[in-house]
Amino acid sequence: MMRAILLVALAAASGLCEGISEIREQYYQVKDGIENGDMYLTELEINSTGAMYPALGTYGRSFDFYWDIDQESYPSSRLLFIAVSSTYAAVEENEEFLFNTSGELLFYYRSGGYDMNEERFYFDGPYLQRYIIGEEVTDRPGEEARVNGERIRLEADKLFQSFHLVH
Repeated sequence: MMRAILLVALAAASGLCEGISEIREQYYQVKDGIENGDMYLTELEINSTGAMYPALGTYGRSFDFYWDIDQESYPSSRLLFIAVSSTYAAVEENEEFLFNTSGELLFYYRSGGYDMNEERFYFDGPYLQRYIIGEEVTDRPGEEARVNGERIRLEADKLFQSFHLVH
């Protein structure tokens, strides 16, 4: 009986690693497409004049939306990647959102910020699959990680909808 449970657990872990590998593969394909100029770019910049914000000082945010043409429903655009750069006073933060061709969030990355951490969230449909903060990896995210994952999903949905308002 214990052996059967162990085999089921190993099979599930193997599927999990395969899903993570597929997300990483898509991430590198999209990044290559960006570097090679194969994708379209829509940019949005907040406070591009550099005006000082009250009680905050320097503030700016830029959003780079990378997309291509959906050949099945031409001329529809298909958002695949969003890069966000933020500056709050002297603090810099960078975020990345990776979507599949159906528009589902697959991956989120954040670096910098006040805590200077690196965070990675891997999603499988509506579920948070893996959470990495710094060097700590967990395939069984706790309540705090799940709450953060849901917050990230909501932010990704807002950005996704914002992109489609202009496309």
